[in-house]
This record gives sequence, structure tokens and C-alpha cells, in this order.
Amino acid sequence: MDRYPNWNAANGGQIVYERIAVGWDDVLARGINQIWMLNLRSGERRYLGRGHQPVWSPDGRSITFGRQLRDGIIQVHRMEIDSGEVAQLTVGPGQKPYSDWSPDGRSIVFTADGAALGLWHLDLATGAQRFLTRQITSSVCWSADGRWIAGGNGVRLTPFATPDSVQVLLWMDAITPRFSPDGKSLGFVDYSVHERRATSVIDLDTMTKRRLVEYGLEMAFSPDGESFVYSALDSVSNVTVLYVARLDGTDCYQLTRLEDYALPDSTGK
Repeated sequence: MDRYPNWNAANGGQIVYERIAVGWDDVLARGINQIWMLNLRSGERRYLGRGHQPVWSPDGRSITFGRQLRDGIIQVHRMEIDSGEVAQLTVGPGQKPYSDWSPDGRSIVFTADGAALGLWHLDLATGAQRFLTRQITSSVCWSADGRWIAGGNGVRLTPFATPDSVQVLLWMDAITPRFSPDGKSLGFVDYSVHERRATSVIDLDTMTKRRLVEYGLEMAFSPDGESFVYSALDSVSNVTVLYVARLDGTDCYQLTRLEDYALPDSTGK
């Protein structure tokens, strides 16, 4: 199952995403929660390693993601894409699967649970962590102008300079928000109709909401803001895969399929 896509804003040619293995052989070979990268120009797919919910850095050279350690705790890690080098960024108690980068790439925000419940800020140069707010405890994203952080179950918008001042945008019914590149809209998974999810977008000036894909899941905007990648069910394999479409609903096509991840046989083929 392909979930949590994130589009490389620096070059527009790559998407990273989380894949949840559906076969036992794949679980043994690559783990249950996997990070993959798709090259949109060549169609090549590349397995990057075990992990949850990858997010591109602003320069498009690295990603952050959550990875479960031997103690069972998920910590935020960074991977350099060219070298594959991985470094652990966070420490301490509390699961930390959600993260996003500051627009200048010098810091990240992440969420934690347990005793550390809430939203945290990490300076990547110094390693200094500081607590921001308990108002955002799950999925999180940072606007391109650096002013706002959105996240949570029920989307909340937090001004970064004054993190205790929280404006509630959509109470309940909305998860996994993503800002558009111009910061004028927010994409999210919409549960406002009982037991009926959809990929939706809201205009932040008018607070007008529009459903993009019925029964769609997590989404991310393209760098030009005219298209989006999203997760939805493939009716053939009955597994969640990735699609791309323009915001006006045209030019929709499927990006990934279940058979894309077949393991090589004993001959290496």
C-alpha cells in the first residue's frame, strides 16, 4: 500500500512515499514500512530503506522520516539521497513519526506523544530542541513563507513566532494537511461525511472547501501548485496506490501498482 506522498519542490521530478508491504516475503526482505522514491521522468522506483512518512528538504537533497528503533520508539531520521547516508535526529521518549522542514532547511518541526506530547522544534546545526505547543500532536507541515505550521487531527494552524496562539481551521474531520506552494490553500484528508473519506483542499482566504477525489487519502502539491499526487484504492489490486491529477480534475493517471514491487528471483531477475 502506497501512502504519504511528498513531491520534491526543488526539481519537481521526484516523489517519495511510504509503502506498507502486503506480502510476507517483502516484509522479510524490506520491512513492513518502507520508503521509496519515484522518478517521474524515467519511471524508475528506488527503495530507500525502512521508515515512515518521508518529507523532502527544501533543497531536494535529503529527506526526513520516522524509523522505529530496537527499543520500539520511532525517532526522526535524515537521509542524504545521493549517498544514502542516514543520521538519527531526535532522541528521548515518545513516538516521533511526523516531521517537516523549515523553508530555509536549517531546522525541522516534529510531533511526539507520551510525556513529550505536542509539537517540537529542532535546530539542525546545534541539535537544540524546544517545545512549541500541545495543540498539534500528529501530522504536521510548515508553510513556504515560514509563518505558519499546520497539523493535527482536525487541522489547526499555528503561527510559528507565537506558537501558543492557535487558530482552528477545521475542527475534527481533517487530517494530514499540506500547504500549497503559494501558501494560499491547504490540502488534507477529509472525513466530514461519516465513513466517507476524500482528498480535499481549502482556500485559506475564503475558507471555501472543495473535494478533489472521493475516497482519496493523503496528498501533496506539485512545485508549481497546479497538480497534486495522492493515495487512493486501485480497483484491480484492491491496494492503495499513487495517482497524479491536475487540481481541476483533468490529466489523472496512476503512478504505482502492486506489481511494481516484486522481489527478484534467485537468478537476480
